[in-house]
Amino acid sequence: MSNSTKNPPCEPKKPKSDECCAGGSCCPCVWDTYRAQKRQWLKYQQTSIALNKKQSTSVH
Repeated sequence: MSNSTKNPPCEPKKPKSDECCAGGSCCPCVWDTYRAQKRQWLKYQQTSIALNKKQSTSVH
């Protein structure tokens, strides 16, 4: 069992308005980081849902 299964990721929070300079020069931008973390979280959620459905159908 992987560590991510034991400790599921928390949904990332959107950056606050004062956390982005809106200048486009930061690399990575706080929004880039947020979107990457959100994609990982959504992928984990989808995988967990699919795994739970598979497990519940195989029990019956």
